[in-house]
Amino acid sequence: RSGESIDIQALTAETLRPEWSESVVLDVIGSAEGSRNNADYMRAAGSPAWPVFHVGEPWELLDHYVKGWPKVGLSCRTGKSPTETLRFYSMCFARHWPHRYHSFGCLRESVLAQLPFHSADASSWSYAACAFRDMTHHGRRVKGLGKGVSVGAVDRYLEVEIEHVLNLQQRLRAQWRSELEKLP
Repeated sequence: RSGESIDIQALTAETLRPEWSESVVLDVIGSAEGSRNNADYMRAAGSPAWPVFHVGEPWELLDHYVKGWPKVGLSCRTGKSPTETLRFYSMCFARHWPHRYHSFGCLRESVLAQLPFHSADASSWSYAACAFRDMTHHGRRVKGLGKGVSVGAVDRYLEVEIEHVLNLQQRLRAQWRSELEKLP
């Protein structure tokens, strides 16, 4: 999205280094065919990168990804409601379960508690605090904080958020342990 190009050969070579056990295929934003071509290229080179299936892409693409990769990322567009996100994710799971899935951009417990994701990540929770000092905690603005917030306050905020995510991870792992053990 930055407008800069990424060299797929260099990215693939990087993912082949022994430090990488997983990585993500280079998406072509707005082009399912371009993303699929990159996924096929990286897999053929032996990369451990796995593809991402986005809401609105053809279901045949998810079928292709599930057949060729041990894990597939699922991405619902930013701004989708939890209900819309859960609907998309549920359709993917219904189409291909058991399979390892990764939730991109959604760490909502109300969503993740309903489906056995292998992994999940989101970085949006940290953007506001780090970039704009706009302090929110689990979607609620923290009163009394603003542009003059100290670095220490931001650090403490991030500690609280990280603790929340680690606790969420622990709860979800316990909840989905038996389902995730079924995965190949």
